[in-house]
Amino acid sequence: LLSAGLYDHAIGTGAEEQSKFIVSGFQSLKAVSEEPCRPFDIERNGLNPGEAAATIIYGSPSSNLPFQWHLIDGAVRSDAYHNVSPSPQADGLTAAIKAVMEEQDKSQLATVCAHGTATLYNDQMEAVAIHRAGLADVPVSALKGYYGHTMGAAGVLETVLTMRATDDGTVLPAKGFTELGVSKKLCISNEPRKTGKTSFLKLMSGFGGCNVAALFAKAPPTPIRGSNFQLSTSGFQFIKTNTVRITSNDGQSLTDIYKRQIGGYPKFYKMDILSRLAFVAAEQLQPPSATIEGVILFNHSSSLSTDRQFLATIGDAEGIPDASSPDCANDSQNIPSPSLFVYTLPNIAASEIAIRHHICGETCFYILPSKDEAMMQQILEASLQGTNATNVISGWVDAKDEQTYECELATYSLIPSKGKG
Repeated sequence: LLSAGLYDHAIGTGAEEQSKFIVSGFQSLKAVSEEPCRPFDIERNGLNPGEAAATIIYGSPSSNLPFQWHLIDGAVRSDAYHNVSPSPQADGLTAAIKAVMEEQDKSQLATVCAHGTATLYNDQMEAVAIHRAGLADVPVSALKGYYGHTMGAAGVLETVLTMRATDDGTVLPAKGFTELGVSKKLCISNEPRKTGKTSFLKLMSGFGGCNVAALFAKAPPTPIRGSNFQLSTSGFQFIKTNTVRITSNDGQSLTDIYKRQIGGYPKFYKMDILSRLAFVAAEQLQPPSATIEGVILFNHSSSLSTDRQFLATIGDAEGIPDASSPDCANDSQNIPSPSLFVYTLPNIAASEIAIRHHICGETCFYILPSKDEAMMQQILEASLQGTNATNVISGWVDAKDEQTYECELATYSLIPSKGKG
């Protein structure tokens, strides 16, 4: 959007204050370590919840701000595998890295700043992706041993820290690391290392099989990425080719629609209301012969309905009850629900569609102030610029509760703009 000239600057902020909501959720998934976390170490056994706030200011290519760093390229790719467990083959993260590094010189990388949560499966998946992408010899930095997993702040925080470390000619060490505990070779150390290189790759992975790779460098790209990019006038644009609309005013429940028109997918009954809504609409939308390469959804209320349900399962207890306690069986209000916690992120709704149809492209969920069709179209086109996607699912999916919801999904196809191509 900056490159298209629609905005001059963008402020990207990530912040996280830990609460019982998040800590109990990760405890319910048995993902929290009682000791300081040890990314990529053979003794790692989970993450530490952390707190932070960090900000990056981005400018358009024509900006006059004295930028010291440049975002060269970035990619989001879905595993289309599972909502919580990462793909053992690391298909999504590998695809994201390759999309970013395809035309880049990997020998110029000072470091690969890994997500490095210190959970068994995430670290293993990242090691596989780094190996498959041909970056096993690039120094890996993993920073969560210093301050834990800062959740929504992690990507921005670790990017800023890696920028400052690279400015200082340093590859930051992986605190707590002593012995490699993943199946693929990594160039990782618990000692700081010197570097004269001035670019790095940042990796992120999250629930819903979302995987991100972003390349940053001190020198600007030549030519500047997107300097000639104009939405809807660059020769092609995404046009609606099919639409499905579902609202709570239709007088039929999502379960009734599923039973009558879809069926055969028992996982439907495990989904939250937002995911059910997106799933039912997508099932009616997608023709059998279509090759869908991305899912980009929007709403106003995020996953608030499921958040409230999950909060109710925590109750007022300060911690999770002892399972051996005789009162535990009657204390269900104080036992966090892992099945609900998984759905307290709206992007899981997009993930359910991706898993169902094995869509391994861009999979994102944006929260907007209102249903703004023009902004949705801008984000859709900008997000898919350069991804080679030709058919995607996109639209509005909002659910306040089981009685109040609205969904309008459409397939979009890339076609020549009028008078172009």
